[in-house]
Amino acid sequence: MNQKSGAAAARPANRAMTLLLAATVGATLLRIALAARIPLGDDEVYYLLWARHLAWGYPDHPPMIAAVIALGARFFGDSPLAIRILPLLMASATPLLLYAAGRDIFDGAAGRRAALLLLGLPAYTLGATFAFPDAPLSLYAALGLWTGWRALREGGWWWVATAATAALALFSKVLAVFLLLGLLGMLIGGPWRRALRDPGFYAGLLVGAVLIAPMVFWYARNDWILFRMPRPPWIEDVRGVPLRLLYFATVQFVYHGLLTLPLLASLVVALRRAREPAWRYLLWMSVPILTFTVVLAVPGQAKPHWPTPAYTVLAIALSVLWPAWWQRRRVLLAVAAGLNALLIVGVAAVALAPGRIQIEGTTQGWDRAARIIYQEAAAREAFIMVGAYQSASQIAYQLERVRPAIPVTSPIGAFPFWQPPDALAGRNVVFVDDLGADAARVLGPFCRNIQAVRGLDLPGRRLILYGCEDFSGTFAGFSPRGSP
Repeated sequence: MNQKSGAAAARPANRAMTLLLAATVGATLLRIALAARIPLGDDEVYYLLWARHLAWGYPDHPPMIAAVIALGARFFGDSPLAIRILPLLMASATPLLLYAAGRDIFDGAAGRRAALLLLGLPAYTLGATFAFPDAPLSLYAALGLWTGWRALREGGWWWVATAATAALALFSKVLAVFLLLGLLGMLIGGPWRRALRDPGFYAGLLVGAVLIAPMVFWYARNDWILFRMPRPPWIEDVRGVPLRLLYFATVQFVYHGLLTLPLLASLVVALRRAREPAWRYLLWMSVPILTFTVVLAVPGQAKPHWPTPAYTVLAIALSVLWPAWWQRRRVLLAVAAGLNALLIVGVAAVALAPGRIQIEGTTQGWDRAARIIYQEAAAREAFIMVGAYQSASQIAYQLERVRPAIPVTSPIGAFPFWQPPDALAGRNVVFVDDLGADAARVLGPFCRNIQAVRGLDLPGRRLILYGCEDFSGTFAGFSPRGSP
């Protein structure tokens, strides 16, 4: 009788796990279809160029995404799917790691529901299609959430696993620092200070320090450029703090759907239960990054997907509360989950529809434009200088097989590391402007005899080509719009 009762009790759990695995596989197949269909975007082409110039760091992000793309390109080629396949698969493992975290922090049912909730977030399920640093970050953040809890509870080698995971997360994106901040907050604010008497804790510190040392040394040698690079406002045309905050809050519902509301409501419950270690852990792993993004939303610099790691943590909180809330607010939760599913399916259907291959001109026309720009540069015996690193990446990507090669560079981003401007001193320049710049102000400090050459129209963009002579050999003081 007991065996029959146990088997009966196990059936719902088995069905739920089967559903989770099926949903994870389904989401992965959807991403593969999208990845094969959608052309590489500006940032993806930029990261592909990073993979051609592997280093321990870059001005914009740590090096993980470059290494992952390089590995994928080595084995699978340079098609859009090949470039995206490893980041895509890394992100696909994230729900299973979140399940492990939820299971150990609360129980298996909570873990399964948390993983399914994560799959219901458009920023995760659709965003993980692309070769962005967020894909490896999501993997290591979920792994760190799990190993961190085990380390706090059990100590020993779990501290080594947590330190190694935190180092890999830091190699992925700077936002991973909030994983370390959350662990530090737990150590300071609870009974976990016994870790200071655990040899595994110090072994973990040593392992983490050794792993991140090459990246730290690279940034130290390069004047900590990751933190000095100018960060223009993401929202340039929204004026005033209230409007920027309202815009940022509104866009959250585009990136994360209506599940944003119950996720944030679960944060309120977590605050009320902060005395309980499990809930306090979820707070430390979510509140700092949420606070950070709201603060940066004031000057318009926070991007809408930045809070996704916090929502990933809060998915565990919501998963614990879901059964009770379902009894009282079934319609609201069903509508939120259903609309999120429709949003994911609808966006995917549009992207996969026949004739929708080109997305906002990110690739369409760049091959033709690059050939024209190359011809102008070759005729003038000039190198190509581009105001925005995104356009520079597309042009360099299109011309990388052209021989003899003509240097393509931009004062913004990683290009000066690959093509030092002093090596180009005295040469003629073809400047490609895609920002509507004042050419005289932009180019005046860097070259002479500035002349407009021609315009090029791409879907969603207008490029203006200028020619000038005798490049100064420095980008110091460059402003992409030529503002004083």
